[in-house]
Amino acid sequence: MLSFVYSFLQSAYAIPTMVFAFQCHASVLPIYTELANPTKSRMHKVSLISIGNVFTLYFLSALFGYLTFYSEYKHVP
Repeated sequence: MLSFVYSFLQSAYAIPTMVFAFQCHASVLPIYTELANPTKSRMHKVSLISIGNVFTLYFLSALFGYLTFYSEYKHVP
């Protein structure tokens, strides 16, 4: 029973990734139709910019979270 709980808790970390993946693919067609001149290259550019923005936001939140609790982090030699 303990291994099931541990396994379930570990797999729960995948839920935000799955939700993000489903939200992204549902938004692709409306975004594509709203482009001024919808082409494959423009949609590729929009995708790269949005993924870059998400990476930047996640990186900054991780960095500031780490810096917030840096004093409580114990360095292991």
